[in-house]
Amino acid sequence: MYVDRADVPQLSSNSQTPPFISLDEATAAVETAFPDFQASFVSMPGNAYAHYRIGGRSVSYPLLFERVSVNPYNAKIEQTRRISDLSWLEIITGSMRPLHTGDFVGLSLKLVYFFFGILLTMMVFSGMMIWSKRTFRDTAAVLRERKIKQQPNEQMNPQIPAYALNKGESA
Repeated sequence: MYVDRADVPQLSSNSQTPPFISLDEATAAVETAFPDFQASFVSMPGNAYAHYRIGGRSVSYPLLFERVSVNPYNAKIEQTRRISDLSWLEIITGSMRPLHTGDFVGLSLKLVYFFFGILLTMMVFSGMMIWSKRTFRDTAAVLRERKIKQQPNEQMNPQIPAYALNKGESA
């Protein structure tokens, strides 16, 4: 969307630049129209027919960015892309990344995410240690039993008859 030709001031010579409003005036116009909007970036107009594009987050729903286009000549808001303009599917899919990365509240939430990430990692490693100790212990017991079963019994010497092993009996 471009600025209407009637809103662009006519200049007498090509060397003059059009009289844009200041960034503070554009941001103030947006904050006056939308009090819960917190501007975080401003895109300058690229030519005489482009808008200031001001983006930021809403205080009521900080997960998604909102964009407002402001006429650089008269500070009139000409286009908005607010949360109220989005469908439920756009809201859900747009909320996934900020929730996943934790970049909608600031450093405090990122530290909480980091703590729980470390906690979950430690749980994985402790579970692996418990499983491996139990598996190694049980495997060693099975191997010990096989070794005992495979060793020849000293009492069952094939050269000595079985009746000779009983010492209390005489033949």
